[in-house]
Amino acid sequence: KKVKNAIPDAGKLLSNQEQKVLDLILADKTNKEIATEMFVSVSTVKTHINNLYKKLQVSSRDEVKSIYSG
Repeated sequence: KKVKNAIPDAGKLLSNQEQKVLDLILADKTNKEIATEMFVSVSTVKTHINNLYKKLQVSSRDEVKSIYSG
C-alpha cells in the first residue's frame, strides 16, 4: 500500500534517510525497530525523526500519521 504525500513536495523536503524513517513510522515501527532495519543507532534515528518533525512542522508521531492518513 503506497502512502500518498499530503504535504506538497514532501519527497523533496526530506532526505532519503528521513523518508525511510517516515515510512517506518507510518508502519508503526518503534525507534529501536527502525534502527535495526536501517542499520543505524537509535540516536541516529532520533536525529532523523527530529529533522523530519521540523521539516513537516509537527511534534509527534500522531501528527505525522494524521497528515498521511486518509
